[in-house]
Amino acid sequence: MDVQRYLLDQIQIRETLLKLMLKQDSQYWGFDTARFNVLREEVFASKVELDFRALFGGEVETSSNEELVQYWMKLRTYLTVVQHVLTGVLPFLPTPTESGATTKEAPDRVDVFANVLVYLRRDPQGAESEEARCDATLDIEVERLPGDMSTSNPWRISKLKANVVRTENFAEFWRDL
Repeated sequence: MDVQRYLLDQIQIRETLLKLMLKQDSQYWGFDTARFNVLREEVFASKVELDFRALFGGEVETSSNEELVQYWMKLRTYLTVVQHVLTGVLPFLPTPTESGATTKEAPDRVDVFANVLVYLRRDPQGAESEEARCDATLDIEVERLPGDMSTSNPWRISKLKANVVRTENFAEFWRDL
């Protein structure tokens, strides 16, 4: 893999993850279901493995991107404000080779590490606002879509695992939904 491919992959992988966070959030745009189409079309692979056991218990689940987006859209209707702050995004790409060398091919799958800070608020009618926070590290796998890589971002999230660092009212916040 040459330096240009390495740098482009770095940027495109980060862009995919930022779209995941921004397209869920509501503080500035208000709730718009059309934004969730970006998650389906530009963020998630056709199948996504989710591991939120550290947050909610249960099992690792695999969903189609359509099922996942529909479920998240439903959850989103219960929330007034959603904010995800993504930091420390580190794609584990192979080191580029010297200019012109072709001994290392660009990978089709890449592991990515990131940190996320999540803030949620709901304002139920006739009741006090409820808030929840979660700080976590994320273990993510992205896969490259086959085909021409020169016209659009080919990276999609295929696995997402949350590792809790700290929570405040997070599990309780979701219990009744």
